[in-house]
Amino acid sequence: MKVTDEKEYYRITPLNDNFRVWKDNIYVCASNYNGLFQVNMVNGTLEFVTKFIKQDNLAMDLFFMEISENILIFTPIFANEIALYDLDTHELYEIPLDNIYMKGITNTSNFAIYGDKIWIFPFKSRYIVELDYQNRQVGAIIDIGNIYHDFFNMDYSVFGVNGSYVCGDAILLVCWEKPFIIEFYPENKTVKFVKVQGCDSGFCALGGKGDKLYALNDDGHLYVWDIKSRNIIKRINIGEETERQNHKFYRNIYCYDKKVYLFPNGEITDMKTVDLELETVDTEIPQCLQDKNMDLYFGYTNENQLYLYNNENDIICVDLKKQCVDWEVTVKYDTEELKKIIVDDKSKMGRGLIWESNAFLLQDFLQSITLYEGKESDNTVSRGNRIYHAMMHE
Repeated sequence: MKVTDEKEYYRITPLNDNFRVWKDNIYVCASNYNGLFQVNMVNGTLEFVTKFIKQDNLAMDLFFMEISENILIFTPIFANEIALYDLDTHELYEIPLDNIYMKGITNTSNFAIYGDKIWIFPFKSRYIVELDYQNRQVGAIIDIGNIYHDFFNMDYSVFGVNGSYVCGDAILLVCWEKPFIIEFYPENKTVKFVKVQGCDSGFCALGGKGDKLYALNDDGHLYVWDIKSRNIIKRINIGEETERQNHKFYRNIYCYDKKVYLFPNGEITDMKTVDLELETVDTEIPQCLQDKNMDLYFGYTNENQLYLYNNENDIICVDLKKQCVDWEVTVKYDTEELKKIIVDDKSKMGRGLIWESNAFLLQDFLQSITLYEGKESDNTVSRGNRIYHAMMHE
């Protein structure tokens, strides 16, 4: 069955918060289908890089992406593998995780680079996984579920707080439902839970700098935790709207120049800047962005740079030190060429749900439909601060 009515297609923008900048290129890991792309940051030209061979063509929300030196690292959201892309040799390495998934891993909440290893922390599962990314192989698999149960006397709970911080010989994280710092020691593969004094609930986001941790709590306060003394040295009220029950999640924290930037799941018009010395909270977006007549979303941060994107295929780099827009680029592409790359694959797609190679039409960038025999349903998938909606038709 072929679908020809354009109204039956749903437009999905491929730009999302899953991108990284390296030299003169922006690498975008599509959240709505299987593909890695690069954008020339000078002229905005988009080019196809590769597909992940072990994933379905229309698989959504496959990976988190990070960069370490000249390696793009892809850890699973809903993928069944870890992938590495060498930016110098242009080689893709895929490391299957099927045997680990059978042990209960569902998806990633955090990962941290410690020495020559990547440590992957689960969202709602019980295993921490070690990846030797130089030799491209999985190492230790640590059962955090038993440790969690023994310490809290309860079943394993959500571990999914954004952010981790490497300090000395430990990787530091925080609990979602409990007021505890998690200290994970990669060398001897041990876990310690440290109670945050004066705090009664779990955390939403974590950042670190020097010997300090900055953790946004469920109660709407930013806690500054001294790693050496293990004491809270500041507790700053961010606002009632940031309390978790009010559903305004600030899941990204970045520390720069005695300020902490808090970014929401949504437009950055709701971002907050905390002055650590004055203990004040600024609710305005940076002055250099106030004349931008567009909806901007948080991408990622690196040193003094803040990367943003919007639904009009623009990517913006803000210099936090100079408080100015460093560069801005509009992504350009050939619709037919992109359709050819993504759609014209005769192989079975979507785990047997899609057989029609002309199953979706690209307008502006991408419109997609998923075919399912005899049924019609709606599927909503969340990724970061974006929600994608794929329609299934008879």
